[in-house]
This record gives sequence, C-alpha cells and structure tokens, in this order.
Amino acid sequence: MMHFFAFRNFHGHNEGGNGRIRGRGCWCPTVMTKRGVGLVLPSARHNGKSCAEKPRSAECGLDLGCTQTQHAAQVSGHLQELPPTQLGTILGCDVNAEVSWGQDEEGVRRAIGRNGKTTEFLQQCRGRGLVAVAPPEDAWETPTTRPRQQDKAGKQIDALLCSRVQHSSLHIHVGSFCSLNTDHEILSTDVALRVGKTGTKHTTRPRTLVTPITTVGELDQAELRRLAEQHTQPQRGHAYRDPVSVRRAFRAARDAGEQGQWTQARRMRKEARQRWERDRLERATNGDWGAV
Repeated sequence: MMHFFAFRNFHGHNEGGNGRIRGRGCWCPTVMTKRGVGLVLPSARHNGKSCAEKPRSAECGLDLGCTQTQHAAQVSGHLQELPPTQLGTILGCDVNAEVSWGQDEEGVRRAIGRNGKTTEFLQQCRGRGLVAVAPPEDAWETPTTRPRQQDKAGKQIDALLCSRVQHSSLHIHVGSFCSLNTDHEILSTDVALRVGKTGTKHTTRPRTLVTPITTVGELDQAELRRLAEQHTQPQRGHAYRDPVSVRRAFRAARDAGEQGQWTQARRMRKEARQRWERDRLERATNGDWGAV
C-alpha cells in the first residue's frame, strides 16, 4: 500500500514545460502546465521489493472567481498537456467549486456537481478515466477549505481523482491546515500497487576516507569492497540544509499553528540560507570549487 497526499504546492508558479522534481534520493520526471504539474513517481518499494507499477501523479489548481467558461478552459488545458498514459493516475485538484456526493442506483458513492463548474470538471476528468475518490458518508459535508475571514464558512472544494488504481476512501485530515500554514486541509488515500521483481541497487555516490588504511595486501574485488565498507563512507553533500535552530522553529510553528511563529520561522530560514550562500561564495573564491 502507498499513501498519497494532495497539497496546493505547484499551481500558479509555473508557465508550462518539462523538468524534474527532486524527491527523496531520486529525480521525478515532470510535465509542468500553467495550472499545475504532472509527474511519474519513482518506483515504490514494499518490504524491500520494487513495485511493478509506477503511478503517475498530477496536481491542478483552478482560479477562484472566474467564469464557468474560463474554469472549463483551465481544466481542459491542464488535462490536454498531461500526456496520455496507461499508468495508474492520481490527480489532486483545488477545484475552487463545491463538490457534493451521493449514491447511484447500485449504492456506489459518486461525486455530484450541483453547479456548472463542478459538473464540467467531473465530466472532463471522466473523459480521461479519472473518477473522484469518495469520502465516507459522514464526511460528505466536511469542508476542505478554511477561509481566513471570520465571516466565511468553508466548503469541500478539493478532490482526489484516480484512474487504473485500487484505492481506499478519501480521508480529510481535519485541522491539518493549522500545521501547514495554509487555508486547505490535507486529503489522502491509500493506493494498492503490484509488487514486481527485485533488482540489485548499486550506490554510486562519491565516498570519502574516514579511517586510515594501514596495510594493503593482494587486491581483488572482495578486498576492495571490504576496504570501502570499513574505511570509507558516502561524502556529505554541500547543498543547503536547515540548521537545528531553524528546524526547531518550524516544528514549534507546526505545533502551535500561529501565524506569528510561521513568519519568524521563515525569516530564520531566509537568514540561514543567506549565511550559507555567503560562506559558499567565500569558499569558492578561496579555491574550494567543490563548494559551488
């Protein structure tokens, strides 16, 4: 099983094109659109085995306050720029139009559009084989947006849609917006993937000597492996990493959920990164080109 979350991370910050997103120890090929991003997730692993399926994930954000025609054009533009695929697909979307729920004649829970924007959105997604993941019946009215204005009530305007994958019910993490410093809740679902054949994974990262090698006898492959395991370790990268004080500040902000602490944590990160950039430039000017 894999757990997929939907956030509002990418939309509104790109102008189309292709690229890659850095993941945990891997690069994810991406397709950037004006409304969001699509990416092929790296091979998932379960109990040390690689999954045979590589799901395609996508995110889309639609403008608030636009006309129905503009809304439909945004949906169509995003779906058309995502290449056709036979891979399992998960789409997380900020629809910015209320999503309702009901049951058909067979008792299957299905998304319902009670307005033109949602109806058109669901229809276009069905054309790509994407069906909205339904929450339990007691969560049909649970809002996914939490307006910062005190006089406004939230609505369920976010959705997860799946195609060609087995999934669980939609889980709306009520109150998670306080920990994310946003006005939307986290949505998640469990997705089942087939386990494929296992392969040998070779580490190719550069290594550095940590303990001196006193004597060297006859060298063969086994001896080289032993020396590498006992006397070297992977070389630490030079990329920016949050210092302990910054990590503690963000942890405190997530726990408290207060805007002032989020602002302070972001300011501390900005200052720490500026110091890191100055130090890197100084090392590079002194001849340490590995710092660049």
